[in-house]
Amino acid sequence: MRYVQIFFLYFQEAFAERGRSFVWFLITLLNPLLYFTFWYAATGGGEQTIFGSSMQSISSYYFLLIVAGSMLQSHAEENIGYWHIYHGRLTNYLLRPISYYGINFLSEIPWRIIQGFFGIVVFFLMNFFFPHFIVLTSDIWTMILAFCIFFLAYTLSYAVKVVIGVSAFWLTDYHGLVEIVDMFRLIAGGFVVPLYLFPDWIFKIVSFTPFPYSMYFPILAWQGKLSYGELFQCIGIQLLWIVGFFAIFKILWKKGSREYTGVSQ
Repeated sequence: MRYVQIFFLYFQEAFAERGRSFVWFLITLLNPLLYFTFWYAATGGGEQTIFGSSMQSISSYYFLLIVAGSMLQSHAEENIGYWHIYHGRLTNYLLRPISYYGINFLSEIPWRIIQGFFGIVVFFLMNFFFPHFIVLTSDIWTMILAFCIFFLAYTLSYAVKVVIGVSAFWLTDYHGLVEIVDMFRLIAGGFVVPLYLFPDWIFKIVSFTPFPYSMYFPILAWQGKLSYGELFQCIGIQLLWIVGFFAIFKILWKKGSREYTGVSQ
């Protein structure tokens, strides 16, 4: 029950700053729209296929990327690394009778819900103006599994960002690590182009990273491009990555909290 109360307290805080959420959403919105415009021109207004993919398939991907980009990208490293560790606010959490991992997880969800709402509104607007360029799965079981993959994708994104955040115990400036990870995430997560347009050898390499499972595969699941076997495989791999990053967090947290002095930088 206390977790529910904590969630609603954080939701009130996030809703009070919904204007800031909207600005962040606009940043997330810009890239998919630019990519959609490029592919629209490259396919001659949707009349041609390119690399074996139709404009309908590509546009559906980027329109779903607007929703996924606003809902599934965790920014927990900013609170943990900058505000809690660098500014000494972690002291307020050390003696609380609640998991530090859990309370940060709850604090992130309201922001994702609000920005995700903006993404869904834009998606329906795109569906209104470009009705022939969007295709989604209509299979009920695929939709249920896609919901599970979507939630696990956010959990995985959060697990990665938490590990980056606690690296601030040892790094003078952890933002360099954030930018390196974000660079790989943009490429391997499918933010620039769908990964099925990559050569097979590149696709196989990025498939061994966690990034496709936090953005690319959730989108394909909603497009109905994954079989039941592939959907369950995706869920299994997501769970493995989540457990792995959680174990890393526990190790880093145990060592880092012992070195924490609480005096900020």
